[in-house]
Amino acid sequence: MNFKFFIRLDDACPRMHSENWKRVLKILNTFDIKPIIAVIPDNQDESLMYDKENEKFWNLVKDWQNQDFIIGLHGYQHNYVNNESGILKINNFSEFSALTLADQVEKISKAFAIFESHEIKPKVWIAPGHSFDLNTLKAIKTVTKINIVSDGFDYRTYFSNDFFWIPAQINTPFKMPFGLWTFCLHPNTMSDNDFRDLEIFLRENIKSSKNFNELFFDNKKQSYLGFIMMISIRLIRKILR
Repeated sequence: MNFKFFIRLDDACPRMHSENWKRVLKILNTFDIKPIIAVIPDNQDESLMYDKENEKFWNLVKDWQNQDFIIGLHGYQHNYVNNESGILKINNFSEFSALTLADQVEKISKAFAIFESHEIKPKVWIAPGHSFDLNTLKAIKTVTKINIVSDGFDYRTYFSNDFFWIPAQINTPFKMPFGLWTFCLHPNTMSDNDFRDLEIFLRENIKSSKNFNELFFDNKKQSYLGFIMMISIRLIRKILR
């Protein structure tokens, strides 16, 4: 399997770092890349408040949708309410994990209603902090038509818990020997060097860029390599802590 990659942009919200977002989207447009964009429905996370509120933010999101960018439902308010790590065991903080199904249904319902009020149709679920549990997935199926998760570890798409998963393994674009990789960028905090490195990477590897509509979804379960990747990352994070 040849090396293929996606670009995912996280933490889009009305008070995002507008200049950084313009800068990264200009680079992606140069290479005709349609990213996955994680949009926060009702951001209450003060650490993501970089600029004054953009009153035309939802017009911008709709424009992204019209450009065939893939819009992701990125939680609800991006507020971490506990220290649970959820299914993936990556971070010890969560907006959803360990909450009751009823509480999660309420959050997802409010989040999805905001999208609907602006005529936005998210295609994927993206959990803040990579932390969610089985109740989160049940809540998503209860109140939305989303059946794809942008997260997890593997070298290809896979099927688990009634959802198709597009693995999202690393933050820094880097050429891999094989497999499908999602590079999760955070435009709000990108530096000049980050923008430069992104442009260089895309220039050298643009033939490996993958379009969402080119993905093949089937009922393959997570591979053994995916399990190994997940366990390895958990161990590395535990050692670093």
